[in-house]
Amino acid sequence: FPVTIFLQVKHAGSYRMYLGGTTTMDLVAGDTIRLRAFQNNASTSALTGSSDTNFFEVEKIQSPQTMMGGEVVKAAYTWANSGNGNTTVASGTTSASTAEIIDFNTKEYDSHNAVTIGSNWKFTCPYAGCYRASVHFYWTGTGNMTDNFGEFVKTSGGTPTYRVINNITPLRGFAGSTEFDCRAGDTIDFRAGQIDSGAATRGIQNDSNFVWITISKVN
Repeated sequence: FPVTIFLQVKHAGSYRMYLGGTTTMDLVAGDTIRLRAFQNNASTSALTGSSDTNFFEVEKIQSPQTMMGGEVVKAAYTWANSGNGNTTVASGTTSASTAEIIDFNTKEYDSHNAVTIGSNWKFTCPYAGCYRASVHFYWTGTGNMTDNFGEFVKTSGGTPTYRVINNITPLRGFAGSTEFDCRAGDTIDFRAGQIDSGAATRGIQNDSNFVWITISKVN
C-alpha cells in the first residue's frame, strides 16, 4: 500500500463514489479522483478476492444542465475538536434510543443552510423528496470497547426512523450511506454509541478526513 486508482473527470457536476461506503463530491472538468488504501501492519498486505469483491464505481448524478431542471440541495460537514458539541461518547449507548447525536461542527458547503450544529445537530429537509446521507466516523481508539453502534435517524412529525450502518472492523467506527423519503421539514441526523467493559467514554478522532457527513437530495 498505498493502492491508487486514478480517474479524470471530463464534465462538471456532482459525482458519487462507491467503495465500502459512498460519498459525493462537487467537481469541475479536469478534477481527478483517486482511491487509496492503507493499513497499519508492519508488513505489506495483498488484495485478495476477485473483481466481485474488489471494485470501484463512479456515477455522475448532477450536472449544470440537469441542475436547471430542479434545485440542488446538498450539504457536507466534518467534525473538529473546536470546543463545540460532543468530543466523546459515553459507554452503554448502543441502542437506537440512547446513541448520541454527533455534532459535525465544521461546514464545507451547505446550499440551503439546512444544518443546525450543536448537541442536537440536524439537517432539515427544505423540500420533499429522496435524500441520500453518507458518513464516515472514527474513534480515537478501541480501549476496552466490546461493541459500537452507528445509525442515521430521520424524524418526521416527531416519529423517528432508524437506519443502522456497518462497523469498521475492529470496532473503529462506521462508514455507510442510506436514503430517506422525506417531507419538507423532516430532519436527518447521525448517532453513535459504544460499550466499554470499564465503562469508559470513547473519543472522536479529531481529523476531518475521518469524521464527515454528506447529505444531498437525489430526486
